[in-house]
Amino acid sequence: MSRIPMRVLITAAFTLVVAACGGDADDSSTAAADVAQPAPTGTEASEPESESAPESEPSPEPPPAVATDIVDATDQWDVQAIGTGIKPALALTDDGGPAIAWLTEAIEGGVFYATEAGGWGVDTVVEGYFYGPIDLAFDPDGAPNIVYHDHQDSSFQPDKGDLTLARRGAAGWEVLSSGDPGHDGWDSAIRFGPGGELWAAGIEPIDFGTTDGVEFYEYDGATWSVSSVGGPPITYEFNVSMATGPDGQPVLSYYDDSADQLHVATRSAAGWADEVVPGVSGGMFSSLVIDDAGTRHVSFYAATSATAGDVIYAVDDGSGWQVEQIHGLADVVLGMTGARRITSLQLLADGSPVVAST
Repeated sequence: MSRIPMRVLITAAFTLVVAACGGDADDSSTAAADVAQPAPTGTEASEPESESAPESEPSPEPPPAVATDIVDATDQWDVQAIGTGIKPALALTDDGGPAIAWLTEAIEGGVFYATEAGGWGVDTVVEGYFYGPIDLAFDPDGAPNIVYHDHQDSSFQPDKGDLTLARRGAAGWEVLSSGDPGHDGWDSAIRFGPGGELWAAGIEPIDFGTTDGVEFYEYDGATWSVSSVGGPPITYEFNVSMATGPDGQPVLSYYDDSADQLHVATRSAAGWADEVVPGVSGGMFSSLVIDDAGTRHVSFYAATSATAGDVIYAVDDGSGWQVEQIHGLADVVLGMTGARRITSLQLLADGSPVVAST
C-alpha cells in the first residue's frame, strides 16, 4: 500500500470556536475562552497535556519539515465565538455548512446546537446533568441527531443514566432515552447506516458494577435495541469510535484499560467479532476511519510511563496491522482539564491520513 507522509496537527485543547478556512481577516472576531465545568460523579476523567516533539539536532542534510511546524495564518481564518461549553462535535449539513453540538458538563448543565445559517443561532437542546464526549450526525432527511450520556438525576444513581438521543423535527427537539438497564451510554458515538439505520455506541462502565463493556444501540424509529459487543469489562474515559465498513456494517474501536490493548469490533450477519490489534500496547482516545477499499485506519494514544507516551497511527489493508509512531509526548499529566482527551483522524482525498490530538 502506497501512502504519502502524514501531516499532524497538535492542539492544546478544543474550544467552542469554529474556524473556517478562507475567511476574510476583517470578519474575524475574538474567540471566547473555555469555561471549566464541574466533573461528574464517578471516576475522574483525564487528558494528556499537549507538547511538541523535541527539535532535531542540526545536520548537513536537514530533516524533512516536521508536522508540528506552526505557520502564522491568522489572516486566513475566520474565528467566531459560538457559546460557552466543552467537548464539541462537528458535522456538515446537507448544503455543506458546519454544524456543532456541545454541552456544559454540570449538575445544572445543558446540550446545545448551532449551525452557521442565520449567524450561528444557538439552540438549547435540553437541560440537565450530562456527560461527554457527545456526538452529532445528520439523518437521511438532513435532521441533526445528538447522542450523550444523561445522568437522569442530580446525584449518581446506578439504576439511572442512559445513552440518550436528541433529534430535531418539525416541532422542535425530541429527546429519546434508550431505557437500557444500568448506567450506560458513556463516551457515546452515533452514525447512520447505508439504509438510514440509526446506530450508536457507548460504554456501560465496570465502575458501576457491570461487565457489559461497550454496548451497541439501534433505534428503528419506535424502539431501542441494545446489546453488548462482547468485549471485556472496561471503564469509561477513553472514547469509542465508530465507522462503517464497505459491506455497510458498523465497526468500533475502543480501549481495554485492564489489559492496555486497542480493540476493533466488527459486526457481520453472524454477530460481533472482537479483535485485539496485535503488538500494540495502548489504545486510549482512538479515532477510526475505514476507506472505500475497506482499509482500516485508527489513531490513538499509548502511554509509555505515567508522564509520557506516543500518538500512534495503525493501518490494516487486509494484510495485517502496520503501526507507526507519529510523535512522542513528555510531561503528560492525566487529569480533569477541559475537553475529553481524543485523537481525531481523517483521510485526505488522496488517502493520506491527518491526525489531530490533544
